[in-house]
Amino acid sequence: MIATVTGDHESRSLAVTLKALASALIVGAAFGALTSLVNALATDNADLESRAATTSGWSPMEILTVLLDSGWAWAGLAVGTGWLVTRRRASLVHAAVAGAVALLAATAAYAIADTLPVDVPYP
Repeated sequence: MIATVTGDHESRSLAVTLKALASALIVGAAFGALTSLVNALATDNADLESRAATTSGWSPMEILTVLLDSGWAWAGLAVGTGWLVTRRRASLVHAAVAGAVALLAATAAYAIADTLPVDVPYP
């Protein structure tokens, strides 16, 4: 009877761990891909060499790019993912690992999305 209870607890713990890691991968990859997409859209829509770009202010896409590229946004991704994981009855170790996994997934997704061809004319 004791072995069955321990086995159930271990399988539940493994399920929580796998859900936490899957959630971290999904959230991180979405954040990285979104950041790369916003960067591409802002670069595509802005003519940074013109006088109007320096005197008329920034577009909303440029502001969003600066916000998503900042260090606090990426740190917030790790902290937020860890917080989401702890809500599923996971330990703080699970939360820390999920935050690191989210950052790794975000970095990988960002790099992959940046290598995709963008239809920007070359001078």
